[in-house]
Amino acid sequence: MTDLQPYPPRYPFSNTFQSDRLAIVNDGGSIHGISLLAKTSFKRGEFVLPLIGKPAARSYRTIQVDLGRHLDGALMAFMNHSCQPTSIVQARALGVRAAVDLKPGDEITFFYPSTEWNMVRPFECLCGARECIGFVAGAQYLSTEILRRYFINPHIQELTAEAFIHGQALNEQA
Repeated sequence: MTDLQPYPPRYPFSNTFQSDRLAIVNDGGSIHGISLLAKTSFKRGEFVLPLIGKPAARSYRTIQVDLGRHLDGALMAFMNHSCQPTSIVQARALGVRAAVDLKPGDEITFFYPSTEWNMVRPFECLCGARECIGFVAGAQYLSTEILRRYFINPHIQELTAEAFIHGQALNEQA
């Protein structure tokens, strides 16, 4: 792994959030390419970073923070998906907390369906977790059994309940 350096100043949102505890790294060592990494230790439950961004139309770069609201921000774009996430995104609190104890060099990942109902750019998951969901398209396409394994934001819980009430059953194959 390369030495952890702060994210490059040429990135357009580089002045939005500076951190001596996080780094954006593109060292070829991750299946994701560019990754957000811890530069220091974080204890489980500890605040990792704020969700700083601008309201934006839903895109592959945004995080859904409410039923109809998405944010586009600097560091969020580098938080990769994992079916064994190292952090949780708390959309209402506009923050990210460590899901596990993190040490320097650990990647900050989250479970995308915890915030996303229907993703703009679905993809095949390559995380390698024992219970990998295989294809990441949003919570709408997962069974309630799978969703129960993860921290899921209130807006996704609400959309899941609404789909159930309207007979739009979620994929119940776990």
